[in-house]
Amino acid sequence: MHICSRSLSFVRQYWNYALTRWKVARLRLSNLLADDIFLQMGLGENVMQKVCSPSLLQFLEKLNLSVFKGVNLQGASSANPLLLENNEGHSHGVLHGATKRKHSSGKKDSLSIKAWHYDFVHEHVFNPHRFSAFIHPASYPGGYDIKVPWELSRGHQLVRLGQLYRISGNKEHALQAVLLMKDWIHHNPYGFGVNWVSTMDVAIRAVNWLVAYDLIHDSRLIDEQFYREFLKMMQFHGWHIRHHLEGGPHNPASNNHYIANLIGLIWLGMKLPGLRYSKSWLDFALPELWREVLRQTGTDGVDFEASIPYHRFVTEMVLLTIWLCRNHELNVPQRVMDRVEKMLSFLHAARRPDGYLPLLGDHDDGCLLRLAAYQEPQRACRDPEGLLHIGSFLFDRPEWRSRSEEGRLDACWLGLDPMDEPLAHQAGVQSGASYPEAGFYIMRGDDHFILIDAGSNGRNGIGGHGHNDLFSFELFASGQEWIIDPGCGSYTGNYEVRNRLRSSRSHNLVVVDGEELHPFDETNLWRLPDAGSVTLHSWEHGASMAHFEAEHDCYHRLKDPVTSRRSIRCDFSPFTLFVEDSFESKGPHSYTSYLHIPEGLECSLDSPRRLRLQASTGLEMRIDFDVESEIEAASLRLEEGILSPAYGVWLDVPVIAFHWKATGCTFLKTSFSITNFKGSN
Repeated sequence: MHICSRSLSFVRQYWNYALTRWKVARLRLSNLLADDIFLQMGLGENVMQKVCSPSLLQFLEKLNLSVFKGVNLQGASSANPLLLENNEGHSHGVLHGATKRKHSSGKKDSLSIKAWHYDFVHEHVFNPHRFSAFIHPASYPGGYDIKVPWELSRGHQLVRLGQLYRISGNKEHALQAVLLMKDWIHHNPYGFGVNWVSTMDVAIRAVNWLVAYDLIHDSRLIDEQFYREFLKMMQFHGWHIRHHLEGGPHNPASNNHYIANLIGLIWLGMKLPGLRYSKSWLDFALPELWREVLRQTGTDGVDFEASIPYHRFVTEMVLLTIWLCRNHELNVPQRVMDRVEKMLSFLHAARRPDGYLPLLGDHDDGCLLRLAAYQEPQRACRDPEGLLHIGSFLFDRPEWRSRSEEGRLDACWLGLDPMDEPLAHQAGVQSGASYPEAGFYIMRGDDHFILIDAGSNGRNGIGGHGHNDLFSFELFASGQEWIIDPGCGSYTGNYEVRNRLRSSRSHNLVVVDGEELHPFDETNLWRLPDAGSVTLHSWEHGASMAHFEAEHDCYHRLKDPVTSRRSIRCDFSPFTLFVEDSFESKGPHSYTSYLHIPEGLECSLDSPRRLRLQASTGLEMRIDFDVESEIEAASLRLEEGILSPAYGVWLDVPVIAFHWKATGCTFLKTSFSITNFKGSN
């Protein structure tokens, strides 16, 4: 039976190969486009509806160009334009590492077939002549990362080159964008190579190419040959997306990939109305997108994949598409607008006082468009300020207005913010918030922030981008991050890192008998099924304190079942945090409480049950552990851990681990207090 199944799969793959080759030939013979598209438009005109506002050039004069400090406005050609994103300090974590490795190897940067099909980090070349259906991510245990060439081919650097041309007037930037697109077309024939494997990446690339083209179309560098090549390639992108959807109306596995597929079709259909299939793309994708937005988010507005970074990514894709619909005078259903407003409200609530989002769940630094440039590269995908600023205009929410020029740039490029008004005043203190459907609870007071995860693993219990982080929390207080989620690290590039960072011990919670909260298959990176349920007992939030209490039964599967309950209470002034864990069982068990700290904190053990964290600012946090039951052994130690501030990057850092053994019911009380700051005790 197994051999028969493999044979059928083999036959099916080659049938798809033959079918695709026939369709490619048919599309090429038909020239892909309606004949009158070239009769209606001159070669020097823009084939698309404008992406940017007609008054954009007026806004550019008001931009504070210091935000492009890392960019050589006089001549980007001196750097490798393939990696322009990294050279300007606005990068994807993997590609930042790839740039460093590339530079250290001494190899000459060049626009070649290898560049588009090359994993720079692991020095792995994907066969550019291989049918895309036969190219797969690395199997267990990893060894190369397919996301590296995917990211390079998304085209974010093309948009940045277009922006540089608009700002500086230097046609060299527009020429570099044209050369890059020509080179990509030449070395990525439709249906072959690594860059046609992921439909989501095909869709993101289409959006970036459309925006880049709109930014450079008046540079007079567009000749007839490139004009036709560009339109044909966009037709290929649309056809590929429509026939290789990563989900469907009744597919329970549909996730952010499917939303990206639909958005790619919508952008292509709206921006290139002269393409043969553009109307059918729109007729299918628009109503389907609105259904998926409502299906993939809860009534509280939180994305169903149990990942805050992926919630930001989905919100960005949907928000920019709503903006596009508004520009084309297409109505968006009110139910969808209400849901997207709630999605933005969650980003506003989950944003720490320093602007960053917690890294709960997976993150791969993914963006649809990168219009703003940040002095801190990680802000591009971790700070939702730009999205909130756009939302403030679309939903009339002035409290979401940006308080920095960087945060206003996205809306400026979209023509929403004329940049003629002063920056918004510092917002008042936000209150706490709860999202019981998603399982997120947020405590806020002064500049203190605690986010608690008490939800499922996402995707209706299937898991995927969620982690084993039930009852884990992040703590930001007095302008400093103290307890954090260590991030994601990698996907198929390194299974060991991926599994380690989604494991229970990589989160701020108590592990019983060394067992995972939710067991998972180390060879299947996209499944983390729920193994238990959560019962909320208390949630209250006031001006001076906040309290959360819940229990889970994930350890009921043990031979001697254990019920875990966690209570978190925060007193805001003076700041003190109390975390109480109780465990009900009959027999003996071992327990380990893990706390993950950011890079740069000095950690010292004061006693067997007390330690101190010292920040460079002079602030100090004292953490005390107290077991309120008879125990056999207890130890406080620093273990080896890893921290991933960006995808593809991980650092060695210490992890706090308090270990004890007990028989029957046991209780652990952990307290956090800060000294050496104004108003402290």
